[in-house]
Amino acid sequence: MRKLYPCLLVFLSLIACNSKDQNNSSSLLNPSNLSSETFTIDITKDTVLLSKKGAVIKVPKGSLTGSSTNLITLELKEAYSMEDMLKAGLVTASNGEALSSGGMFYINVKEENVRISSALSIAIPTPYINPDMSLFKGEEKQGQINWTSPAALPPNPQLTAIQKGQELFKQCASCHGIGSQLTGPDLAHIVKRSPKRVFVDEGDRTRMLHIPLYDFTNNWTDFYQDPYYRCVINSSPAAMNFFQFSYEDLDNLYGYIENESELRNLPIGDTSLPDCMDSCARYLYE
Repeated sequence: MRKLYPCLLVFLSLIACNSKDQNNSSSLLNPSNLSSETFTIDITKDTVLLSKKGAVIKVPKGSLTGSSTNLITLELKEAYSMEDMLKAGLVTASNGEALSSGGMFYINVKEENVRISSALSIAIPTPYINPDMSLFKGEEKQGQINWTSPAALPPNPQLTAIQKGQELFKQCASCHGIGSQLTGPDLAHIVKRSPKRVFVDEGDRTRMLHIPLYDFTNNWTDFYQDPYYRCVINSSPAAMNFFQFSYEDLDNLYGYIENESELRNLPIGDTSLPDCMDSCARYLYE
């Protein structure tokens, strides 16, 4: 059985510098099956592009040189879903070993003799980050693509935040699981399952408060009068620890929990209000 190596941010071709005798590498993508998108940019200015499928391409001024004009045209093709890859006939293998692909894209400069003088920055949309993924480059051999030169994902704020959240979760792991219930509730998709709003009557008007999940994490005893969290407290056989996480820590912690929930493809579960809430309390939350 072949091993599947996870790969993310897979480049089909970073920039194809055109020349009269150059093969049309875009044929690798079966253009009739995979739509393209074009952008006209001024290479003397910093430019940020957003594709229809959510990719963000940052082109620093002076990063593309060799053109006789300031305005050039970039062509972009994207294949992030398995459906797109199959339609385009794209192969996900590296020297005969199967790859589990997180996506592929292709960028081409329409003008002749344009070259890269400094790096571009490209980010593709993804519902989660897999820290074990690698970055591959595609090489054409007899009409087939072989993915080579695997490299670790470059440092980025999202991955750093998830790694920090993973360390913080170790303080919770003795009581809580992600996808399993221990002495405390299962935390899979806990942010999605928590109430999105809490209303408090103030005379003849209603004030909307922020989601109290973060404050509940640090000091659950302050929430015993809250009808939703009172049900959560009473459903757990063990009392929670008291934490002193900053809001940045909590962003990282719950970001890791949500990323792990998506990575494992865990169900969101029941998002209905607990049965122990009376009708008046339910009215305030619904």
